[in-house]
Amino acid sequence: MGEEPRRGRPAIAGKYGAVLAQNRAEGLSVKPRVERRLQCGNMLWNAVMDYLTCLINEI
Repeated sequence: MGEEPRRGRPAIAGKYGAVLAQNRAEGLSVKPRVERRLQCGNMLWNAVMDYLTCLINEI
């Protein structure tokens, strides 16, 4: 089976070996830029709390 194609520039561009930069780019490509976990105080937390408050007020 073939190797998965790499993202970004080739590992060697001219005389610059970009192995470290390539590894960093691959790691960052899968990391979400926006915090998606429900943590007290973040935007998602506030949206959930507002929604739940509306539900409770309707009862």
